[in-house]
Amino acid sequence: PTSMQCEHLSFNGTTLTAHVTDVPFHMGFLCAYQKLGSSFWHNSGASQVKVVAGTLLHVNLMNPSETQVQVDLPTLDIKLQADAHSWMYEVLGRVMTPLIQRSMQLFGGKVLSHFVAKCLADPTCPHLQQHVTTSLPSSSLLVI
Repeated sequence: PTSMQCEHLSFNGTTLTAHVTDVPFHMGFLCAYQKLGSSFWHNSGASQVKVVAGTLLHVNLMNPSETQVQVDLPTLDIKLQADAHSWMYEVLGRVMTPLIQRSMQLFGGKVLSHFVAKCLADPTCPHLQQHVTTSLPSSSLLVI
């Protein structure tokens, strides 16, 4: 992304440090649910999430357990839109966004630190599989 900033990047022979900020991304999704056997409990809608994120990463190659990841989410905008009870989903998005943002900043780094350290300690990690790419006919539609 053109707005992404690499604030700091260093390697001292054992530790890699990177501080990256202002990484924007946007995601839209469709959601739907229906309780089995009920014509009352159902809803559907289209929602979106806009994020500007950053991270401060300290990867210790000699002592993987000392690896630290900090997550920064200065911008998190969640818009929930539903066909029924739209007011409730709008309020839910407004109320839950600060909680999700703070939780991801507090706990996201700890979770990422754990998995990065675990991967660094495992000589077979990352477990990459060869991906085969096929081209779609021009008349095909790919929806993600």
